[in-house]
Amino acid sequence: MEETYAELLKQFKNNERHVQFIKDMRESDIAVRTYSARGSYGKECPAVRTSDDHSEQDIRRATLIDLRCDNLGRRYILYP
Repeated sequence: MEETYAELLKQFKNNERHVQFIKDMRESDIAVRTYSARGSYGKECPAVRTSDDHSEQDIRRATLIDLRCDNLGRRYILYP
C-alpha cells in the first residue's frame, strides 16, 4: 500500500530519524512506503525502493540519515 506523506509522518511521528527520512524523500520527489525489514519482527519503518528513476546512490544522496538496504531480487529497498 502506498501511504501519503501525511499518513507516514503521523505513523512515525515519535521517531525523529524516520520523520527526517520521510521529509528528505519528499523533497527529492521519491515515493516512500512502509516496510517490515528483515529481523524487525513485523515492526514497520519508512522505506524507498530503487527504480529506473531513482538508483540506490540517488536515494542515499537525498538524505543524511544512515540507511540499511535489502535486496528484493532485481531491486533494492532502503530504510533507516
